[in-house]
Amino acid sequence: MNDNNNYTEYLQDEAYSISPDDDDYTARLEAVAAYFRTPGELISTFIAENGFLGKINDTPSKVGFLKEKFKAAGIPAPRNISDWFDKDNTYSRETAYKICFAFHLNKEQVDNFFRRIYLDRSFDCHNLGEAIYYYCIKNNESWECAQKLREKVGDVPEKENTTMTLTSKDNVEEISKKNSSVTNVKMHGHQMSVETSVVYTSTIREILDHISSDDELIDYLKNNISQFSYHNVTATENIRSIWSRIEGENGLAAKEGKLLKDADHANSEDEETFTVDTKVSRWNIFSQIINLKEYEYEKYSKDRSIKKILVSNRVLNSLAERSFPDREGLDKILSGGNADYERIRKLLILLEFYAFWADKVVTTGYAKETRDRVRDADKCLSLINKYLIDSGYPELYYGNPYDWIFMWALNSDRPLEEFRYYMGEVLAVASESN
Repeated sequence: MNDNNNYTEYLQDEAYSISPDDDDYTARLEAVAAYFRTPGELISTFIAENGFLGKINDTPSKVGFLKEKFKAAGIPAPRNISDWFDKDNTYSRETAYKICFAFHLNKEQVDNFFRRIYLDRSFDCHNLGEAIYYYCIKNNESWECAQKLREKVGDVPEKENTTMTLTSKDNVEEISKKNSSVTNVKMHGHQMSVETSVVYTSTIREILDHISSDDELIDYLKNNISQFSYHNVTATENIRSIWSRIEGENGLAAKEGKLLKDADHANSEDEETFTVDTKVSRWNIFSQIINLKEYEYEKYSKDRSIKKILVSNRVLNSLAERSFPDREGLDKILSGGNADYERIRKLLILLEFYAFWADKVVTTGYAKETRDRVRDADKCLSLINKYLIDSGYPELYYGNPYDWIFMWALNSDRPLEEFRYYMGEVLAVASESN
């Protein structure tokens, strides 16, 4: 197995060099999709970087090494560890934290583990258990200590377990001005007022950074238990904000759709790409974004889902296919429903990528090359990463199969068209299999 530098260097090199003009374009995309590490290979990479000296394909040795790590840290070993390697089974976030505690990772190392190995966000401090893990890892406390704190704090009451919708973000000093229901928390000799009903994850992390004792933590968590009943507020707000630029009769999708219909690449011998016309529905907009052709739009409009074409697709890695953006997820997130972290993160990336380049198209039209292409690509990447970090998610990473698609598109002269070429290949491969 290549070391991590060689692994990401290869993926980055391919992201810079693969072009739809290549004779072996599809074959190279298939090679990249197959190259990404499986969940078992990812955890194997991690233990090899952290003390495992056995053969990387020796499952019993890897299982034994992990069990010893769990035992030494006083952590019950998860069941069926061998399935991580032999069957590429994934494991829960709770187990991911067990691994972090067993290897005595610090806060930055936990962030890196979730970004590179678990391929998800770390520390959702609106989750009561993860807020406690954040505090314990920050203060180098053990798994056992974390479990004792969880027992003392208790669970979020069932009646509190509702979705919250926020409309503005406040810093810690300003929160108490908007709500009379506050709890004062002593921090480093001064009082800090904390709103019990409307608090962002970043604010909770700031509070946790100032808490210096277990008793202080318990008091804060118990007195502000309602803050831990809602999640992903910032990410949801960001998605709604981006979507407001895209939707509507005068939105980016409608404007870009009119240009797309007249563009040279849409008037070729191939079937025309479906474009938003007078009916600007979410499914219509989604179909345009991902490059459904007219006949494909008709084919998939019955259930308004493309899930069937993504499964076991040779040019789409299974980890990219998992929680791939769809109309159902878009509806759920925009309406304030619960969605998993990965689904939210992937949708956020897709929508900002599309909104940025659709705006460019609406402003400048379709061009084979743009004078400021590199600068624009860097700006788009920075904006996506800003949205991700602001929402508590990791930045784009070449080693993440879903992220790679967009980082590859950003390296081209025509990023939006490049993304649509890619989705066209996904659809073509699916058609061959049916």
